[in-house]
Amino acid sequence: MPSFEFEQFRRELATSGVSLWIEDDQLVAWPANKLTPGQVATLRANKTAILAAHRARVIDLLPSSEVCDQWRRRYCNSEQRA
Repeated sequence: MPSFEFEQFRRELATSGVSLWIEDDQLVAWPANKLTPGQVATLRANKTAILAAHRARVIDLLPSSEVCDQWRRRYCNSEQRA
């Protein structure tokens, strides 16, 4: 069984427009509807390795600007800002 190359997979997800991060020990991929069946299978098969890679060092798993924009629209009230 070949070793899992997390960084390569992370770049593949980013190229597809998918952000990956860990929340409450769960992998979160957003937007999930952009994942291919192969990517979903890779996430499931390598969840432990992905979590370990994240914990072993700081990995740039920041959400894409699209995720940030969604968050701002949902949680920030721009009308109250000066």
